[in-house]
Amino acid sequence: MQPRMRKLATAMAIAATAGGIYAIFANGGNTGKTHSAVDISTPSQADFSAESPSEIADADVDEIAKSKIEILKKQNFAERDSALAAASPAASTSAFDVREEAQRAMSRLIATRKCERLAGSIALGNPSGIPSACPTDHPLALATASGYSDLLTQQTVNELAFLKQLAIYARSEKQSDPFDLVQVAKVYIQHPDDNVKEQALEIAALLPDRDGKEALTIATNAIDSTVSGPLALQALSLLSLHREYDPQLVDKAVTTALKDGGWHVRDAVASQLLPFITPSTRAEFVQILASEPVRSKVALHIRLNLEEFDRMERL
Repeated sequence: MQPRMRKLATAMAIAATAGGIYAIFANGGNTGKTHSAVDISTPSQADFSAESPSEIADADVDEIAKSKIEILKKQNFAERDSALAAASPAASTSAFDVREEAQRAMSRLIATRKCERLAGSIALGNPSGIPSACPTDHPLALATASGYSDLLTQQTVNELAFLKQLAIYARSEKQSDPFDLVQVAKVYIQHPDDNVKEQALEIAALLPDRDGKEALTIATNAIDSTVSGPLALQALSLLSLHREYDPQLVDKAVTTALKDGGWHVRDAVASQLLPFITPSTRAEFVQILASEPVRSKVALHIRLNLEEFDRMERL
């Protein structure tokens, strides 16, 4: 098997495990919504790949998720054809049950979340009470100091990518969203890993206009908590798209990022500042420009965007 396909296959294996019923984890994010607590199944040790997280990350997680959906579609068609051939009253021409697959993915996410929260017990040398399914003795978990957390993080990224693709597929089939997009995005934008935050933002990008304020909250959380330039740009795109729902919140998020963000965040925000310059915000951006070293990249980006705004205003 070629390296690329091997990575895809092993990464897909991470995301293909036990079923269960959808439940948002307690304390996973206080959004004012409540969900019934139910028993969930946990992934087994075998469900965690023996590949390194960096190798799995080389594979496109969206490509993996789409491949899983194609497999599910083919399985559904095969089952339908068999039922039709047997003249079974259960024969159906509908797509596979997207909601059921989303529930299974949510169960795996919650199980992974539980393993993450118990990581402290492992660090303290007190693994008692940790479910046997948590990959504490997986070769990858033992390979490096961060092996255990890296393994769980990659599992989380893969499951979120799968959920996102399920939502896209459901909409293409004129079905309702198979899970609570707002709740999942709000919970996982708080994850410490930027790869997880990226998936949360991509789920938030699927939100309809009626959830514009929720999307803004998710995006501002991302830009406030990251030091990654690419993630900041991803958040900026959402802020620009839904700015009309809370212009003051957006303006504050952008100016705060420019003033207090890490270097990569400040550079990214300054480079894409034009959509956020208005007659009411221009003066503050001029003040920020004056506080920057004249020859810095941030100053150059702000200056060029202000000049472009002024040029457009004169037209």
